[in-house]
Amino acid sequence: MLTVACVWVRSEIYDSVDWVWKLYRMVDRRMGMVHRPFKFVCITPHVEEFRGYDWVVPFPPSMVVPPDDVKKHWWKLNLFALPGDQVLYFDLDVVIMKSIVPLIEFPSDFCVAPSSGVPMRGHDFNSSVMSWKPKSEVVLRINTLITEHFGRKPVYEQFAGDQQWLSSLPIRVDLFPSKWI
Repeated sequence: MLTVACVWVRSEIYDSVDWVWKLYRMVDRRMGMVHRPFKFVCITPHVEEFRGYDWVVPFPPSMVVPPDDVKKHWWKLNLFALPGDQVLYFDLDVVIMKSIVPLIEFPSDFCVAPSSGVPMRGHDFNSSVMSWKPKSEVVLRINTLITEHFGRKPVYEQFAGDQQWLSSLPIRVDLFPSKWI
């Protein structure tokens, strides 16, 4: 089954679960003509805020818990611990305008949005839209590198954020067509 995922960490802008609900509604509307079953998951340290919401499965972070003074986007690396056949991830500030079926059906073990809509290098990408197969070699490698890098030394000072760290990894990354994102 497809897992559609997001990350929510309370901030000045993303101050309530309403942001997660808005994304869920966009995903549900944009599945295409044939409604595909999916599980909607939110990685969040605020699991208790989702009590009573049966449309979302809240997951506490299991691999990376950044310090309070570090930018919130590092929480995104916990997504790679999600089980399932395929994960499709969206940042909360993404607006979904058309069917997401092409993103789901794109043949790749790990695929991301191109940076600024136009790729400049093979590893220059934007992690606001990603799709991967959790059991693939590339995602198993990402999980190993997360354990190594975040278990021994902090990388928060070395990289501006998760997408710069992911871009630095020796992994195969496919890009969605720029006209899609």
